[in-house]
Amino acid sequence: MTKQNNIAYALYTATIGLSAFLLFQVQPMASKIMLPNFGGTASIWLTCMVFFQLMLLAGYSSSHFLMEKLGTKTHFRYQAGITALSLAFVFLLKSHPNLFENSDIYPSFRIFILLFIWVGLPYFVLSTTSPVLQCWIAGNPAWQNRNPYIQYGVSNVGSLAGLLSYPFFIEPNFTIKTQTALWTNCYIVYALLIFISIFIFSKNNHQGTAAKTKSAKKTGNEKLSWVAQSMLPSAALIVTTHHLTLDIANLPLLWVLPLALYLISFIICFLFPAVSAPSQKRSLLVILTIPLILFANRTGYSVAIEWKIATTLVFLFAICIYFHGNLERSKPKKTNLTSFYSYIALGGCLGSIFAGIIAPMIFNSTFESYIIVVLSLGYVVLSTFTHWAKPMKAGFVFLLLLTTIVAFLKEELAYSSDTIYRARSFYSTYSVTESGNANSRYGKFRYFIAGTHIHGVQNIGRKMEPLAYYHQGTAVGQTFLKLPEIKNVALLGLGVGVVSFYAREGDNFVFYEIDQKVVDIANKHFDYIQNTKAKTKTIIGDARLKVKEAEKNFYDLMVLDVFSSGSIPTHLITIEAVKEYLNVLSDDGLIAWNISNNHINLLPVLDGIAERLGLYIKLHIAKPDLKAHKEEATWVVMSESKKTIDKLTLNDWSWYEPSKKNRKKIYWSDEFSNIWSVIKF
Repeated sequence: MTKQNNIAYALYTATIGLSAFLLFQVQPMASKIMLPNFGGTASIWLTCMVFFQLMLLAGYSSSHFLMEKLGTKTHFRYQAGITALSLAFVFLLKSHPNLFENSDIYPSFRIFILLFIWVGLPYFVLSTTSPVLQCWIAGNPAWQNRNPYIQYGVSNVGSLAGLLSYPFFIEPNFTIKTQTALWTNCYIVYALLIFISIFIFSKNNHQGTAAKTKSAKKTGNEKLSWVAQSMLPSAALIVTTHHLTLDIANLPLLWVLPLALYLISFIICFLFPAVSAPSQKRSLLVILTIPLILFANRTGYSVAIEWKIATTLVFLFAICIYFHGNLERSKPKKTNLTSFYSYIALGGCLGSIFAGIIAPMIFNSTFESYIIVVLSLGYVVLSTFTHWAKPMKAGFVFLLLLTTIVAFLKEELAYSSDTIYRARSFYSTYSVTESGNANSRYGKFRYFIAGTHIHGVQNIGRKMEPLAYYHQGTAVGQTFLKLPEIKNVALLGLGVGVVSFYAREGDNFVFYEIDQKVVDIANKHFDYIQNTKAKTKTIIGDARLKVKEAEKNFYDLMVLDVFSSGSIPTHLITIEAVKEYLNVLSDDGLIAWNISNNHINLLPVLDGIAERLGLYIKLHIAKPDLKAHKEEATWVVMSESKKTIDKLTLNDWSWYEPSKKNRKKIYWSDEFSNIWSVIKF
């Protein structure tokens, strides 16, 4: 029996590890496949995280309820039946979601509906695995000396492996079709392991694991503590991920680091609990990270991006280690572990919903970050310094409330002297700021900022001229100067509408923009569109989906400016996408791509696509005048017409032929894109 028990224990452990691995493999894979419907922004990942937290809560809660209410045999049948049913649904991964393309439903809710239809049942089944098998382990009389909570650490190891393997191994080496096939096959293996586990358990007839567990009931305060101490790290995860990808630097795959640290904290606390043993030193380490992150990220001091990223991650890790360590020490007896996991999942779900769904809808800034900092600080201090007298505790709480009110006034109501507008949407945080003086040499400038990236500039009070990446020395300026026959123009990415400066009487300019908030800002706070000579139209929605609806061969020029910072909507730069652009482009038409980017080099991708499709391609790098806000702009143009390319570039040495020497043979398709291949190291 000892050998059989060891085999069974190893089987349960492998099943738990595999289920967690698949849970965190499907999250980034589903997010990637859904990008074309939602513009390829980091907000999609955050929303997906909230959805998967909800499904985790559903899985944990149902496991707890059924283990208590159903008999052992009935629960076996249920677990086997729901697993078998999920095998039918898992093959939906092979089809891409395309519902609600033209829907007005808020993006977060559209994502929820799509994910629920698409991967909801398999994910739900996977999420039930760890609590159910741990309960079986706890009920086996032969394993009375084993700690089933170790399996929670094992589960998080599997989750971490699934998370990291996707961007670093799966995505760079396999197409979407192969990825989904691999995941489906692994899910089939998982289902077989579940069926075998049920067979072994029922054969051994471990009476100790009756589904109706009987254990001492926890008080309401203890359950509330579980919820609170899982809610704060979860909210901090969403807040720091948002802060890193939108407010600091939208570096490629930067979203991986916060979630990895979140999982690592669970692994450390449940496999090596001594690391986070209670002490005042531990509390002080958490407390000290708060002024550190405020100094690095919330002040006017010039701090290197690397330090901002480091302090943000240190803050998150300190919060996670502290609260997850507390959870590990407050865990109940093993006969009540399903209840414990349910409340942890509930707290995690509430934290992510607040930070990921509610906050973007009710705040114009990232004010929720202050709330998380204040709540974390309050909890740590009051829990550590319990010897404080009541007046001292009351004074501390009052100070926290006052700080929160001041932060709210500063972030939401009282803008700084250079900020004239602030807003937030599902896609990003936005602000309109001003600097300079109208009487100075260069004048007064107004900026449109999305996250940390400047999306448009206008000189206020001076003669209107195109600036930033669209000044007259750029490829766009040269195109309008040398090709007067251009009349119908598609612009993918509105910004402040600066391209409309180049319009002539009778021209048609169609802007494709995914965010209505950007349209409102461009029309209300900038003058380019209002003063253009062209007939303009703005179409809201994902550019690729909407461009397909245009009349065939209608456009003479298509301008793509959607590749800001590290947020690369890869579905707009695939070989299939370019074919769709060519379909609505005239025979002599031109595509212009703004590939100016500090982190990504998209030239090899465009060069590879041009080679595959037999297109003519040229590179243009404009000289900057930074004091006048004329940037060094890197543009690529391509066309099916050699005549058009020659007319634009002939005898102009500012145009370059992409170097064929040591040229990377890269091209992306809807089935495969690898961001690692184009990162600037």
